[in-house]
Amino acid sequence: IVACREAYNRLSDKSGVYLIDKDMVSPQIKYVISKMMFFCGTRMHANFAAIYTGVPLFGLAYSYKFEGAFDANGLNGKEQTAVVNNISESDIPNIIAKINKVFENSLKII
Repeated sequence: IVACREAYNRLSDKSGVYLIDKDMVSPQIKYVISKMMFFCGTRMHANFAAIYTGVPLFGLAYSYKFEGAFDANGLNGKEQTAVVNNISESDIPNIIAKINKVFENSLKII
């Protein structure tokens, strides 16, 4: 929550960005995720919540398992995930480009 609050506070334009600044139990979190138009997450079960509720998503993976889990659920794990362990500053533009591509493709479906 602290990191999310800090990132939110640094935004110059907060339109369309909502900070949920409280602890929630898993069914509450799943409900919030189900209402999103796009989800980008680092936790496997949060990504599953998006997958199971039909929310377009991108996984910021800490494990090689993300790609396989996405593939097993009918998604393109190679295109919809990026491993973020030990990334360097030079990796960030490529990861952002991958996220943007998935996001832009999700807008075509809506």
